[in-house]
Amino acid sequence: MNRYFFGLTTILLSTILWAQVPNKMSFQSIIRNNQGKLVVNQVVGVRTSILQGGSTGTSVYEETHQKTSNQNGVLTLEIGTGTAVLP
Repeated sequence: MNRYFFGLTTILLSTILWAQVPNKMSFQSIIRNNQGKLVVNQVVGVRTSILQGGSTGTSVYEETHQKTSNQNGVLTLEIGTGTAVLP
């Protein structure tokens, strides 16, 4: 009985430890200039903030990205992989 319990415990713990969430989040946006035209194949600077308590809350994490938009004006980045401003 102890052997089965030990085996089951080992399997469960290894599954829990292996199945951790990555420290990043995918984000996509269509980039337009102030005239409403697509910003195509250009480097765009983005600053992301995670706020606590809603849209007017305190910033708990900030980072910056320098990414190039694609031919459709779409910018793809992963929040959590940029340059941290406020850890």
